[in-house]
Amino acid sequence: MADQGRADEQQISQEIQLVEFLERLSRNRDGRVAIHVHLSRLRPWQRREQHLRLATSTFADLVRPLQGQGFVLRNSDIVFVGHSKDIEALTDAVERLRGMFSEDQAGPVADVSVTDDFCSWINLTTRFDEFMAWARQTGDAERARQRRLAAARAHLNATPQKPINPAQLTRIEAYLSQADLSGLMRRQPICLIAPDQSIKPVYRELYIAISSLAAAVSPDIDLAGNKWLFRHLTQVLDQRMLSLLARNDDRDIASAFSLNLNVATIATPHFLAFDRTIGSNARGTIVIEFDLIDIMADMSGFQFAREVLRDRGYRICVDGADHQTLPMIDRERLGADLLKLMWRPEMAEGTNPALASDLRQCIQRAGLARVILNRCGEAAAVAFGQSLGITLFQGRQVDTMLAEQGRRGGPVAQPARARAS
Repeated sequence: MADQGRADEQQISQEIQLVEFLERLSRNRDGRVAIHVHLSRLRPWQRREQHLRLATSTFADLVRPLQGQGFVLRNSDIVFVGHSKDIEALTDAVERLRGMFSEDQAGPVADVSVTDDFCSWINLTTRFDEFMAWARQTGDAERARQRRLAAARAHLNATPQKPINPAQLTRIEAYLSQADLSGLMRRQPICLIAPDQSIKPVYRELYIAISSLAAAVSPDIDLAGNKWLFRHLTQVLDQRMLSLLARNDDRDIASAFSLNLNVATIATPHFLAFDRTIGSNARGTIVIEFDLIDIMADMSGFQFAREVLRDRGYRICVDGADHQTLPMIDRERLGADLLKLMWRPEMAEGTNPALASDLRQCIQRAGLARVILNRCGEAAAVAFGQSLGITLFQGRQVDTMLAEQGRRGGPVAQPARARAS
């Protein structure tokens, strides 16, 4: 089966490979069964990247002893074509996955003719043509998507992105006021990693992916090309994010999480409306992150926002520090509870003893338990952070470690649940 973590181009080909496999199978369909696990139908809080990666790897391990072929579709659905003699083992594998998402799904399904919201079972002896038609339709849609992507890339290569202008910003604001942004919502855990590499989520950062937004609204516009217009756009996104969370039943707002907001957003009615939806006891599990540049550009506004948040019981994190700006930041004087340090490969390149010593002193001054090393996209980032005494990490490498721990059957603790108000 394809690994969920592979590059997008490799995932895309799975739909086409499924069609080619079924074409080869068409004359030998008797005694075959297909299962289609609809992970794309799970609710948003169950479709986190690490959950899907864990589900995919778990299913692959369970069906590996069986004869058959598995496919992971671009939308994270799993399709497996095997032998009807293995129905019992396949049913056990499906129920193992169902148990991982038990809050979303109904009870077991053992009849190969049954379709439910979680898994479809197709007897290929009698329903091959029907399943083949669906697979071809899916493959055709994927080919069309690939052609659109290729055309978009060619267009972008021929026409470089232009910085956003006021008229385009106005149109994007109109789009944001009506669009359902829940599909652009991302969730990434901040985790405590012990010296033995065991990992435990502490809370999750919720954010709207700017790259996905850009692809949705206008790929030929550089949303960050004009820093002042981009700052205004992020304020609009703050409002939409807060409105989405205030009225959504997303369970992430019932557990420890963080939001990266503009300083000016705290004084808006949108934040106050969001604040009213959060119980007073739950605010202590919520971290509000402010970018270092935003803080420096509006220190008086930050001081006001800090007092408002402190009064209500929220925690505060300074985001955007790197190894060059870290020495200039006094976390305690800023009144922040946490500090995010961006990982950059040059921090470890050449193993500069002076740089490592300076970083260690700055981290100790900020508090070893108060510094989060984020953007950890490689194992070297975690190793370097641990060598400096850092215990909190965020990034793709952390997501991978969390999923791997779950795949091995180790404990995957959830962030603390917020207490009911």
